[in-house]
Amino acid sequence: MTAYTVYYYRVRAYNSYGTSINSGTITVTTLMNPPPVPAGLAASSCNDLVTLTWSTITEPNFLRYIIYGGTSTGPTTKIDSSAAIVDVTKTLSGLTNGMTYYFRVTAVNTAGMESSYSNQVSVVVKKGVVPRVKTKWNNVLICYNIGDSIASWQWYKNSIAISGATKQYYVTNKQAGSYYVQSTDKNGCRNNSNPANITGTKSASVWPNPASSNVSVSISSEDYGKTVIRFYNSNGVRVLEYQTEKLDFKLDSEIPLNGLQSGIYTIEVWVNNEFIDYSRIVIIN
Repeated sequence: MTAYTVYYYRVRAYNSYGTSINSGTITVTTLMNPPPVPAGLAASSCNDLVTLTWSTITEPNFLRYIIYGGTSTGPTTKIDSSAAIVDVTKTLSGLTNGMTYYFRVTAVNTAGMESSYSNQVSVVVKKGVVPRVKTKWNNVLICYNIGDSIASWQWYKNSIAISGATKQYYVTNKQAGSYYVQSTDKNGCRNNSNPANITGTKSASVWPNPASSNVSVSISSEDYGKTVIRFYNSNGVRVLEYQTEKLDFKLDSEIPLNGLQSGIYTIEVWVNNEFIDYSRIVIIN
């Protein structure tokens, strides 16, 4: 007989005097054949999750996949199923870190016929390394690598991969944007860091240098508000403070140097209590 085919039957009775008339007709539909066995089952683990993948079944009347799993070989406990016939990936949570799990998959059709088990896979549940990023000087991004646990890096700016940015650190050149790193640890687990925001170019320059009676200070940054320019002598003592207001990206200020003795001075620039830059100047009277 052919699977999933309609057959019709009638019955007659026989004796020594002949046959009866036909009985009523009955209809019988044979069951479908079970679906083919899912192939190519594979497993991986990161961040205490296990991801299973397998090949698609394209047979008509196919319904879903059923996942069997456990901590012993040859699992027969149903732990999950696919939500749609096109789903060939399943991520499982709630597993114990460091434990070995075994998995098999079957296919089921619309008649409820189930295939044989797929190949078995085993996987150890692993904890992935989530990278942490530190910002230095509003310019350099550094990814921690405690215990040399990270194998590779890829830096992103505004969610776009930066070409060639595959080292543990990245120099932004003070280009404004939201940066993060995607790292791959030694177990193959891939994770993203939290974003680090760079506010843009911040610099202060002075001229003339050497100076005598006045000095001009040029400030470039995306910071606005109260601006404080401080002069420190070679002993680290603050000897002059000049305050102004920064309303645009660039501010040029001319500062009189009355009363300052000849020597080398350090100039610090602060905007809204945030350090912008510093420079050194020689004053000759």
